[in-house]
Amino acid sequence: LKPVRFQGGRAARWLIRPAAARGETRPSVYAWNWLDGLLVGGMGTTTRRQSALWGVLLLVTSRSGSCAESGVEVLCSETGSDCLATRCCKDPSVNKCYEKDATTAVCKASCTAGIDLNDDAGARTPWTCDVLKLTQGPWRPGLFATHFWDCNGAGCDATTLSPFVKSRYIYAAQYAPRNPRDHGGPKYGEHLWLTGAASDTLAAAMGADAVCCGSDEDSGGCGRCLLVRNPSAVNKDWKAVIMKKSRCPPESRGCEAGQVHMDIAVPGYDSLAESTANVCGSGLRDDTFLTRNQSSVCGQWWEAKGKSTAGSCSCDLLPNATAEQRILRRGCELFTAWGWTTGTPKLEYYPVKCPRAFSKLVSHAFSSSGVAPVKGPNLIGILVVACVALVICSIVGVINWCLHIKRNRKIEEAARMKRLKSKRNKWKNNKHLSGSSSDSGATDVQSVPSTDSDTD
Repeated sequence: LKPVRFQGGRAARWLIRPAAARGETRPSVYAWNWLDGLLVGGMGTTTRRQSALWGVLLLVTSRSGSCAESGVEVLCSETGSDCLATRCCKDPSVNKCYEKDATTAVCKASCTAGIDLNDDAGARTPWTCDVLKLTQGPWRPGLFATHFWDCNGAGCDATTLSPFVKSRYIYAAQYAPRNPRDHGGPKYGEHLWLTGAASDTLAAAMGADAVCCGSDEDSGGCGRCLLVRNPSAVNKDWKAVIMKKSRCPPESRGCEAGQVHMDIAVPGYDSLAESTANVCGSGLRDDTFLTRNQSSVCGQWWEAKGKSTAGSCSCDLLPNATAEQRILRRGCELFTAWGWTTGTPKLEYYPVKCPRAFSKLVSHAFSSSGVAPVKGPNLIGILVVACVALVICSIVGVINWCLHIKRNRKIEEAARMKRLKSKRNKWKNNKHLSGSSSDSGATDVQSVPSTDSDTD
């Protein structure tokens, strides 16, 4: 027997099961129930069969079903991979998504109902061979959703933390709900970026771990995303991108084998009655930014008088003294505004490629030494920029002042020249008039004697 690997979220179960059931091939970290967190390393003895490789990026065309929203990138399953959640295959002209039973469907070229002798000896159960197809465009129903925030480290970060130090194993504040418009804008028209813990069935459909965002030896799918919407929410037209960052194991209620379940991480929304590993403010972690009570201020929101999260949860009860706490409170507010009307809604969903900015945000949140500090404003940088701006403004001001003086001098010089020209013209006119008057007077004087002489 080997202890179950320590997982964050609802996935944190202090249970023991055979190593063969774990199927690990790399060193990992475990937690012992009776010592409440004594951590030891171990090496798995069996190789876990990889399932449901992440499909290649596929633009929806008439070959694979129409897309209700043009330009949306849909990810379908590879040949031989589980397609129960994706309900589509990479090459629909060759493969179809054949259902085996309520918990399994595989992309393959053909299927014969009944027992398939090519199956593993321990998995030879009958195939229905029903072909699963996309309905309502790419959207598919049936994603069971809940919410949590227990401050426990994300399962996908367990192998990133090296060496594994329990006190540093924390769910990063950066994993709280984020507004895409604060990070370059949405890719699919989504209002929220979320992280969460996926059931094994859902994780298998999401595929292998992405390079960006950690790894999960138990189920895969780390760093992979779903686009979802909640038909029962107040804002039912809102969409959200959810990235898998932890595992919700079959031992957790709602995450049993065959269940398509995502437990969404939302600060203030932990249900203490359901939580199995809430460590917020317990002293077992370096800094969780929230106390146990603060992590659950909206955990039972449906018991309040409001008819939705928007009217039943007050995120003002969360602190906002530090940069991390401000992110947590803002995440609570963003999710609350979505307006869930039930704590266990059935979402519509389909796998998509994670927005690049979202993957970058998550990948920078956790490193081998633990949660990366939230980068606040760089005061020195701001001061330098302010000084440079002041100098530039001063230089521009001096230049403008000099140009203004020069312009005024030109205007004054032009006015002076105009006055001089006006005086010169006036003087010439006066001189001309004076000359004309003198000539006329001389003529009159000469004519008078001539008249007198004639008279004499």
